[in-house]
Amino acid sequence: MYLAGKNLYGIFRVSPAVRLFLFGAEGTPAYAIKKAGRKRHSEPDYDAIHEAVNLWISRRSARNADFTIDEVSRGALVSISDLSRYFRFYLNKDFRTWKLDLRINEVMEELLINQRDTVSVIARKLGFVDISNFHRRFKQIAGCTPFQWRSSGGHPGFEN
Repeated sequence: MYLAGKNLYGIFRVSPAVRLFLFGAEGTPAYAIKKAGRKRHSEPDYDAIHEAVNLWISRRSARNADFTIDEVSRGALVSISDLSRYFRFYLNKDFRTWKLDLRINEVMEELLINQRDTVSVIARKLGFVDISNFHRRFKQIAGCTPFQWRSSGGHPGFEN
């Protein structure tokens, strides 16, 4: 009987008893973990990922709307799979929705700072090509139109 070793070709061999222990025979730790519904690996630290992504955002403007999840993961030093889990479970949205929300928030800031440009000009500067789609998405997020947002000073419902 052998526990572990290499064969002539250098391929690692494991005895059937060890294989059952490692990969989930009834009565083993791996089987208990599976039965309890827990994963073998730990969940990512979502708070640390949140801080890393926010740091990446602060160093980079959303004006260039062509960034990908790969660029965010490299910039935040987080794996793509952990970043995807962060969006799905921590933020309850996918990457595309998060990116669009980020751009809308930048438009909200720009509307308050830049009073001389029209809403359409600011939206186009920040990468929105379809203005009607921009207005619809802005209203979903802010609860008001861009004009109402600007005229209220960022406090919709409290018009000046």
